[in-house]
Amino acid sequence: MASSSPRVFLLPFPAYGLMILMVNLASLFASRGIDTTVITTPRNASFFPSHLNFLLLPSSPFTTVGLPSGCENLADLPQPEHQHMVTFMHAMSLLREPLAALLAEHSPTCLVSDYRCPWTVDMGIPRIVFQPTGVFSAAVSDIIYTYKPHKRMEDPMEQFLIPGGIPHPICITRSELPGIFNLPRDAFQSTKESLCQCLGVIFHTFYELEPWYVDYLKESGPKKVWCAGVLPLYKKRIECTEAKWEPTKAWLDSKKPSSVIYLCFGSTSVLGEDQLQEIAAGLHASNHPFLWVVKGEWPAKIGTC
Repeated sequence: MASSSPRVFLLPFPAYGLMILMVNLASLFASRGIDTTVITTPRNASFFPSHLNFLLLPSSPFTTVGLPSGCENLADLPQPEHQHMVTFMHAMSLLREPLAALLAEHSPTCLVSDYRCPWTVDMGIPRIVFQPTGVFSAAVSDIIYTYKPHKRMEDPMEQFLIPGGIPHPICITRSELPGIFNLPRDAFQSTKESLCQCLGVIFHTFYELEPWYVDYLKESGPKKVWCAGVLPLYKKRIECTEAKWEPTKAWLDSKKPSSVIYLCFGSTSVLGEDQLQEIAAGLHASNHPFLWVVKGEWPAKIGTC
């Protein structure tokens, strides 16, 4: 006899910051009595807490496309990371057939997958997209992608109004847009099409924070929109026992409670030296103690921060 309770499979994108959010979402589902299973690859499996169920996908696609053995996470990519991103995304898409086999074998109610996994569409079960950002940025990004108002601006410093009838007048310059908007249209077409075919989107936000834009998406888009709220953190204490962390711990202990600015742009962000230098200048100008986590090597020409 089939179980009467829903069974949800979750597929996170293998970047640690995004995996943390999916762990929190899975833990939230499990706390509500939902049969929850996370799908991941062998190297990433150790990241997930023991109270969650998980199934393994093969790691072979990553080596098939030429990535080093054990490279199953963005954190494992050789440097410079951005040169290997397309290869990594291709390796992820090769997991489609093994994933389809798992879904056919276990017959879950639905699949919740990261929006960076458009290849998970058309799996024979409802797909719900997990968007780890707020609704505002997703709405504005979609409008810019669709209408491309920045392409009409010759001066990169000239402001233009975001079209599309969003709730507030938003002006931006071409120079302020992320570089992804300069990529060919095909680079995002599969993601756009997969969003159109999903059951709905779960956003990492809560309604009271941006009600105008939640309502805007609900009214303008054909898909359902859910706000996950502030996802409860998985309560796992990580002990920093290595000696290299002792100076950092001692420095934090010397500061007043709630006085230190913590800054981290995550494992998928790639910042240029000019950006790092400007951010460093702004942090110093704030006159607040700060702890800034930077991936990779700190550029020597910028100096100490």
